[in-house]
This record gives sequence, C-alpha cells and structure tokens, in this order.
Amino acid sequence: MNIKLIRDGLTQEKKATLIRSVTTLLETELNKNRANIVVVIDETDDDNWGLGGVTVTERKLAAGRQQQ
Repeated sequence: MNIKLIRDGLTQEKKATLIRSVTTLLETELNKNRANIVVVIDETDDDNWGLGGVTVTERKLAAGRQQQ
C-alpha cells in the first residue's frame, strides 16, 4: 500500500499508527496475510504536489490571502 502525503510534520508516532491501521484494515477487510503487507508512506513538499494546475504552496498562499 502506497500512501502519498504532503510533508507537514507527521510525527514518527503518527506514521507508525497509520502503518498499523492500514495493515489491520487490509488484513481484516481484504483477507490479506499480515506478514505480506507492505505499507510505504511517501511524503513530498508542497512545491512538488500540484492540484488543478497549481502547486499546494500556491493554493495555501491564495487561501491565506482570502482569509485576510
């Protein structure tokens, strides 16, 4: 299972919890063998993630301007 997230301070503890939770979900819901489940968390910077042709950095800046 590949999990792609924007890097925003997810702690080691939260990552470990996410890995355990996803593993349990795949084991119980899809009858997968827990020993064979691989979970990879891939974090990327805001500038490297685009949505609708705009980077997440640009979206955050625009959202900040709208809130002011």
